[in-house]
Amino acid sequence: MEMIFNPTKLLGPLWRLPEITTNGNPEKKKVCIDAYVYKSTTRLKHPIVMDHPRIDLPQFGDEIIDSARLKIKNISRQDLHITIIESPEEITVTIPDIIKPGDSADIEVKLNEDARDLQFWKSITFELDDPENCRFTIPVEKSQRLPEMPSR
Repeated sequence: MEMIFNPTKLLGPLWRLPEITTNGNPEKKKVCIDAYVYKSTTRLKHPIVMDHPRIDLPQFGDEIIDSARLKIKNISRQDLHITIIESPEEITVTIPDIIKPGDSADIEVKLNEDARDLQFWKSITFELDDPENCRFTIPVEKSQRLPEMPSR
């Protein structure tokens, strides 16, 4: 059996529901094919994708969220080495040295003890060793927010 799935100009999540007719019961069977289509030419525009390219370290009254993670996935066909180019002194960034093709990894950000009472809006910049030497800048915000009011 051969099925050809050519999404042409369609992007994003796609589903196809081919029907398979057999001589058994039930007579028709639906099969779901899920795909996520990335726009590309012969090479990818960016070798990684990020789930939410922003780091938020909020403070709600006395409670401080002092760490966060950002998931990145290598969608290229090569190992990617990551180098931090710039990072604010208020945080400590842990980043994997290498991500294999198809693998995911976390960038971990931890607020330094002496920055717990500060508010800031800065960024982390890292570089990949792909042929383009892509650089990515991720905003990092530490803000104070009002605790939610209890509902009546």
